[in-house]
Order: sequence, then structure tokens, then C-alpha cells
Amino acid sequence: MQFGPGWRFYRHGVPALWRGSPNMDSLVMLGSSAAWGYSTLILFVPQLLPPNSHLLYFESSSMIVTLILFGRYLEAIAKGRTSSAIEKLLAMQASTALRITPQGEEEVAISEINSGERIRIRPGERLPVDGVVEDADAYLDQSMLTGESLPVLRQRGEQVESGSINCGSSFTCRATRVGEHSTLSRIIQIVQRAHASKLPIQSLADRITRRFVPAILLIAVGSLVTWLTLAPPNVAWMMGIVSAISVLVIACPCAMGLATPTSVMVASGEGSRIGLLFQRSTALQQLETIDYAIFDKTGTLTRGKPELHRLIIYHGSETAALGAAAALERHSEHPLGRALINAAQARNINGFSASEVVSTPGKGIAGTVNGQHVVVGGSGAMTTAQIDPQPFEQDVNNAAAQGLTAVFIAVEGRIVALAIIGDRILPTAARTMVALAQQGITPMILSGDHPTTVAAVAEKLGVSDARGGLDPAQKHQAIDQLIAQGHRVVYAGDGINDAPALASATVGIAVGRGTDVAIDAAEIILMHSDPGQLLNAIALSRATMRNIRQNLGWAFGYNVLCIPLAAGLYYSFFEWMLSPQAAACVMALSSLLVVLNALRLRPFKPPFIGAPAVTELLHDDAPYRIADAAHMLAVPEATLTAVAAQNGFDNALQHFASSADISRLCWLALAVQENIPVPQPLPWFSETSSTPLLDLDAIERRISRAITITTRWLENGFDETTAAPSSDTSLKALAANASVSSAMLDHYIATGLLQGAPQQPASADDTRRLALIREARLADVSLETTQTLFDASASELNRREAGLIHLERLGARRDIARRAKDTDPSAHSPTTP
Repeated sequence: MQFGPGWRFYRHGVPALWRGSPNMDSLVMLGSSAAWGYSTLILFVPQLLPPNSHLLYFESSSMIVTLILFGRYLEAIAKGRTSSAIEKLLAMQASTALRITPQGEEEVAISEINSGERIRIRPGERLPVDGVVEDADAYLDQSMLTGESLPVLRQRGEQVESGSINCGSSFTCRATRVGEHSTLSRIIQIVQRAHASKLPIQSLADRITRRFVPAILLIAVGSLVTWLTLAPPNVAWMMGIVSAISVLVIACPCAMGLATPTSVMVASGEGSRIGLLFQRSTALQQLETIDYAIFDKTGTLTRGKPELHRLIIYHGSETAALGAAAALERHSEHPLGRALINAAQARNINGFSASEVVSTPGKGIAGTVNGQHVVVGGSGAMTTAQIDPQPFEQDVNNAAAQGLTAVFIAVEGRIVALAIIGDRILPTAARTMVALAQQGITPMILSGDHPTTVAAVAEKLGVSDARGGLDPAQKHQAIDQLIAQGHRVVYAGDGINDAPALASATVGIAVGRGTDVAIDAAEIILMHSDPGQLLNAIALSRATMRNIRQNLGWAFGYNVLCIPLAAGLYYSFFEWMLSPQAAACVMALSSLLVVLNALRLRPFKPPFIGAPAVTELLHDDAPYRIADAAHMLAVPEATLTAVAAQNGFDNALQHFASSADISRLCWLALAVQENIPVPQPLPWFSETSSTPLLDLDAIERRISRAITITTRWLENGFDETTAAPSSDTSLKALAANASVSSAMLDHYIATGLLQGAPQQPASADDTRRLALIREARLADVSLETTQTLFDASASELNRREAGLIHLERLGARRDIARRAKDTDPSAHSPTTP
């Protein structure tokens, strides 16, 4: 046992000891060798030691080796679980691909696929490489890449990523990134780098560990000498040898060495599971103390899919202006440019080609289009090109006041058109800002967009510090100023112009669909474009650092308590003494406990979960299955199942919902909300028309009124001025005037929302609250939200968050009502899913 399984300790421990940097293997080697050597000495030359010291410790040396190897085996199993994220990512890599050649299709290893080649993706297959969809729209499951549980639509010409699963029919794509450059390979590399990198807190443990082993050797020698000097002669050698061996065995630098890496491995793996990729694990420590969260606007707080609202023509034609701008923007990655390209494609504007294109981050794009010099950009781009934008500033300001962006199009030194482009704010952006402020983190917006546009967006989000019209250098300077003042700053952006800011911030966060330059400059990548993911990253950081401190506390505390016990320090007081076997067992458990504690980070439950993507469902015709769409629209599963069975489409609930299916599900959702019994069969499946059961116009008017009231509360606060009640006005009478039933009145009193008794005169406070309850009922505010809004102890932030969440729900309900109008419930021609 000593020189068989235990030989590995000699192989690693002796060279380390010889180099003057003993490690854990050195301690185990010395401890087990001391037990084995002492026993061998007693066995063959017992006359060298006193007779009462003739005790054999062969079983101790064997148990030391056995227990430590067993502990390392359990530790390896546990550590293997911490790296399961990499194993799952590796399992997502396809091994072969169906390559399309002039001679036909052939299945080859993915290592043989080159950029530019066409490959066919069959139903259910994983994409082996990154590419561009060519011949048909693709429905892809990207849950392992972005955390999105539902399939996403990728249309012709759009980028698709390796590792995604084809949920639809067969399609072809042209490879753009292969091998180690593909999205999946880069993700695996990022996670591996995060596992291997060290946090700043690890340096403390490393410094202590370097001095730890030499100190243990001195303590072991000191323990042996002390026992030989002070103990009675008949037990001195026995006690000295036992204490020295126990000190060598029980000392555990492994626990200190494992304290940080295991937590980092688990955290980075959990981050990748929920769509957070840590390029550098140092961000896990730095995020914990962030006090400023700065966001770019376009593509970070907005959907990043701007649309052309209108085109103001000053000279020439719409075709000439839009065609020239789109030709230039095809050489750019800016989302505003994509809006111009889409608008040109929708109008079938062709025949424009650009050359000598120069794109300057934050300053627009310029080049030659069909022989003419064209510049596209904001006022700064025009000024740089020595073109005066001042005569058109009124149009720019009018657009900015509506939260829209104005982009000039200039041809041959003359402004010919102004493109008004708009982008929808992400549904979770407002909640993210409120949640950050509640955690003591100041939200801020830095954008290159027009200052008035940025101010309009900031006002909608409740952000007080927003700056527009900034170029990349000014963003970088603003962040440097905050850091110089002692603040710790996280910056989130997605464009090339964000790269300097991402690099200068304490922690840079890039949106996964951002540019390569932005991604390379960031410490964290968000695979899903949701600003709320920042809250999840901060929560994961705090949980990880708390876990690391627990591990380090255990590792240090274990050694402080157990080494004196092993040395026999407590023997004089309590007659406590550890045997070498017990020391080996305790040492193995210490490392195992550190790893098991790190595993408590799994599964990490993100505190911020984005609002249901009802807006995306209703406006983008995203490819959701019927059952999933019904769940998002809050249609109870039992209701959907009953309706499906009665109307003969129960076997189609897992099919993708058509546009008409979504509209009908909206009608069903409204019927459930209005507590109207759902007829069987549904009117639109019957052979004869029937009268619609819902007054959709009335529902929309009621929701719009509720939005108006809630918005007024958020902007102006609550109007608490009410007339003082007369002495004979009872609380019950006032409740009746406020349309509050007796049952609800009792409930409000029981919950403490109202303080008085029904038959007693109402107090001024109860009168005010009843007036606000009436307003809340008009605003369709739930009882829980009402209590939050009216609670005198609630902070303004809590009230604002409740109001914003309620506005989101009302907006979703209004969208549902409007979409329901698209399908007449009396129609009787069902859509085949």
C-alpha cells in the first residue's frame, strides 16, 4: 500500500520538497513515510527505542493513503459535476454535416467544412457551423445558447448559430464561421477560460498556501521535540511520533486551494445555463460592489430592430435617397442602418452599389454610390463632412421629442432627405431600472443618439441621468470620470462604438448579438438581449462571492482548530489526541466539504425573469406552439384542453400557431379574464355564425382609461385632497358610494387597508383611501398592487415599480384586445395549424 497506490505521493511530493516548495503530496508522503518508517524500525531493530515505545503503525500508514485517495476520488466526482456545463456544451457539437456539392449531397466530418460552402440542415439536427439561411425560413431551438425556451424564427439572409436545433423543415445555409470560430466553439472556449482564470481573492489564498506547508513542517517537528522533551519517557516517543504524523496528515492546503476555483467553475457553468457568459471570471468578484450601471440605448435598452417611420424628402426622390443610404449601410453593422436596408427591400429599391465605404463609429458612414459621394448619419456626421444641418434641425427636434431618431442622407454635399427611425423599448427595461435603484445602483444612459431622443427614452424608464450626442471617446471619458471618483461601473452595450466604454468600465457587458469588437472588449456576454440579465449577473456574483468566503472561512477555520488538536495541545486539558487514521479522514472530508459547498450554487435561480413576451408574440408573429402561446396569454391549461377537444384540434396543440390562431387565442384569453363562459364548440368553429360574446371596443376603452389613470399616478403622484366627511357619514355609506361591496369592505378592513368600523363615521384617512380605491378599481389595479400603492410605509421606488409592472400588464392586455379584433368570433372557417 505504501509503495503501490501511495507511490504517487512520492512521485509528486519528493520533487516539490526538493525544490523548496512542498505541497499537499509532500505532507502526505512525509506523514505516511514517518508511520511506515517508525514501524519498520521497531520491527527490525527494536533495541534502538525504549521498550514501551514498541508500537507498530503500519495500519496507520495504509489508512492514511487509503483515506486520502478515497477522499480525492469523491472530490473528483464532485468536481466533475462542477464542469458539467462544459460537458453539455461539448455534447451539442455535431460531428458530421451534409455538404451540398455540384455532384449532390455528401455527409462529411465538420472539420472538412469550409467557410462559404452550402450545407443542408435536416429536421431535428443540430447546426454544425454558423451560417446564413438561404432557401427557406428556419425555426430553431436555441435554448442551450440563449436560454430562450421557445423556438425562434430565422428568415432568409439571417445569421444562424452552431448548436441550435432545427425544429422545422429542412433548409440550407451557407457556412460563415467554422471550426474554432463558430459560436458554439467560442462559447466553450469562453467557459473554459473562465474556469481556468483566477479571481483577485484567490491571490490571498495562494499567498497563504505558499507559506502554509513550510509552517506545517515546523509545527510537526516542534510537536515531536516538545513531546520528547516534556512527556514521561515511557510515552514520549509514542506520543511524539503520533502527534507529528497527525499534524502532517491533517494539515490541508487543498481546502484553501479549492475554495475559489470550485465556486468559479460552478458559477460560470450556471451563468452559461441562463445565458450569461463570463469571458473573464474576475467579473464575478467585481460585479458584487458595482454602484453605477450605464447602458447604451439602441440595441441594449431597445429591441435593436429599428423601423423607418417616415422619410422626409428635401431634394430628389425617395427611391434615390433611400437606395443610396441602404447601399452604404450594407457595409455597416449599426441597427439604424438595418432599418434603412429593410425599408429599401420592402419598397423593392435595387440597382444601387457602394464603394470606398468609410464607417466612423459615432460619426456615420460615407462612400461612393453609383458615382456620387453619399454621407449618412446624424448632425455630427454632417458637420464632419462640412455640411450644414442647421436648416433641418426643427425636423430633428420634432422627431427627438417623440423618442425617434433622425438620420440625414446627403448626396454630393447637399442634404436630400431625413430618415425618421424608431425603436421599441424592451418590455423589461423599466423594471430593470427600478430594481437597480432599489439595490443602491444608479442607472445611467450614455448614447450617441440625439439628446432629446435619449431624454424621452430616459423619462419613460425613470432614469434621471441620461446623456445623448456622445461619441465613443466621450463615453469613455464619462466612465473614466466616475471611476476616478471612486465609483465601480458596469457598462452594457452592443456596438463598435461601445468598445472603448466596455474596455474602460470596471465590468463591460456585451449583448450576444452585438458586434465582434464589442464582445471581445467585454468581460460578460448576454446571450439574450434583456437588460434584466444584468440583475441576474449581479445576483450570481454576490452568491458566488458569499460561497467563496464560506469556503475560505471553513478552510482557514478548519486548520486553526485541527492542527493544535493533532499536535496534542489539548491533551493536557481534555486528554484529546487524534490518531493518524482520524487525521487522514478529517483531512479528506475538509476538501470534500469545500467542493460540496460550491455545488450549493446549483441550480442557480435567477431573481429576474423577464415579463412574458406577449408583445413579441402579438406583433412579430414569432413561431410559438399553440400550447406555449396559450400559456403566455394566461389561458388556463384546462380551458385550452377542453376547447381543443370540443373543437377537434387537440392533436395540434404542439404545432406552430398561425397568425389567426394567435388572434383566436387572444379572444379566448379575454373571455377568461372577463369571466365569460367559453361556449362549446367555439363560435368560429361552428357551421353557423353567432353573436360575439365580447364587446372588444368596450374592453379596449376600459384598458386605455386604466393606462391613463396609472400613468397620471406615476407622473403626478396621488391626489390625496378630499373633502372632510360629515360626522354622520359612515364608512359603509362611503364604501357604497365608491362602488365597494360589503364583502370587499370587510376584506379591506381585515387586511388593514381601511382602519375604521363599517357603522362608525369614516375618518379622513379612510375617506382618502376609499377615494383612491375607487380610482384603483377604474385602473384595474389588483388588491395586492393597491396595497403596495397606498401603503404609507412603502417607498416611492416600491410604488413606482408596482405602477410600472401594472402598466406593462395593461399594455399587454390592450395588445391582446386589439389583436383579438383581427378574428371575428362569428367566423366559421378555422385555420389549420
